Amino acid sequence: YTYSGTAPASGSSPFYTVTVAVTDPAGNGTTSNVGTMEIDNVAPAISTSAAGPDPAKLNAVMTYRVTVSEPITNTPVLATTPALTWAGPAVNGLTYTWTHTAAAGESNAYAASLNQFCDQAGNCANNVTANMAGFSIDAAAPAVTTHTVNPVRVKGGQDVTVTLTAGEPLAGDPEVKLGTLSMTKTGQTGQQYTYKYTTTGPRGAARGRSRSR
Repeated sequence: YTYSGTAPASGSSPFYTVTVAVTDPAGNGTTSNVGTMEIDNVAPAISTSAAGPDPAKLNAVMTYRVTVSEPITNTPVLATTPALTWAGPAVNGLTYTWTHTAAAGESNAYAASLNQFCDQAGNCANNVTANMAGFSIDAAAPAVTTHTVNPVRVKGGQDVTVTLTAGEPLAGDPEVKLGTLSMTKTGQTGQQYTYKYTTTGPRGAARGRSRSR
């Protein structure tokens, strides 16, 4: 026997028990519970997401990981603005993982979305941005935008001061040298750094040459 019907749009419970009542010619009857039916009118969602490393440097292999709220029946596509090319996804249960290698010219802040993905009941979510983590790529090396050496010619025992400004926040202090001689950091204001070296010798002169990295 085959039966069909239309499930109710909603109910007091999302689960309904399926029962079958049968009677034989002698009049014996029985009713059995043969299963349950779930009414699911809710589209799947993004539970969590994470991107790393953030920010990513040049040639770093990034991962973008998304966990969905329930099993889905199709393979979602990760989209970013500006656009990037992603490999994957690798699937582990409800978690989907993509990878991308940061390249020159990709320095930017990125927003992410997940294209249409559908649950087993046929409910679909489209271009979801909720709970999708943003991230950034910094593929450019830091630079020194300005620097001064004062004075540019000294005699032994005098101080040489180098002031430099970095073009972006740095992960640590710059290394500044006077020739092969290491200079000492004496101050910092924002991205501006000050270094000093005291020359030695009764008469020696030091020309104002410095390098930072």
